[in-house]
Amino acid sequence: MTVVSDAFGNVVVTGLYDSNWPALFVDKQLPVPEQGMGTFMVKLDGEMNQVWVRGGTIRGHSWGGSRIFKGCAMPDGDLVLAGSTSTGYFEIGGKVIMDIGNIFERLNLFAIRISPEGEIGWIRTMENMMMYYEGKKGTKSDQYREFIPYDAMDWSHDVLYMTGIYESDSFEVAGKLLDKEYNMGIFVSAVDMESGDELWGYSMSSNNVNLKRFDQDVAGNVTLMGSTSDFQDFEGMG
Repeated sequence: MTVVSDAFGNVVVTGLYDSNWPALFVDKQLPVPEQGMGTFMVKLDGEMNQVWVRGGTIRGHSWGGSRIFKGCAMPDGDLVLAGSTSTGYFEIGGKVIMDIGNIFERLNLFAIRISPEGEIGWIRTMENMMMYYEGKKGTKSDQYREFIPYDAMDWSHDVLYMTGIYESDSFEVAGKLLDKEYNMGIFVSAVDMESGDELWGYSMSSNNVNLKRFDQDVAGNVTLMGSTSDFQDFEGMG
């Protein structure tokens, strides 16, 4: 479950609920999903009064990899939410975020912009990154604390930067097939937070890639920190 605050002191709570029971939020009940698990977004005002509830469904395998993991508050009250899913279908708020059929257990990223009324505007997806290794990393694992598989951050409410590790030979960002000279790659993408358009994507590859930190400076330059094997291939540098 993830809690994100907007520019006016409201919060949006997102999460999943079990497929065997309906979910009840004060006077709003979300139905039992016919397949998969249920998704929800709930908005609360500054006094913890419920404003609206939005529901949805995920279908497929490896549900543990499906969640909203980061939120960015826009000055007009909108929220830009970044999420991941390891299922073939992710829908919420009446909008299908991702529908890639029976391609299960592949980690995919997405970003959405929602209005103060809970309406979803633009949707941006990054599909077929890598296999999702459910259960490999736990909250008590040193590896979980030390390395991250993906991340997102915003710069000046203008650009949403997203990063992650990919293994696929057919992973595209901003309409470009990312290079993968070695077994694994790390990408950075820039998404226009107003329109949702992908501005550019950058990649490097190596074997045994680990991502530790994702940061930026005041000018919007991004920095990746991690570890690789002895050889790396940087885009445009070799």
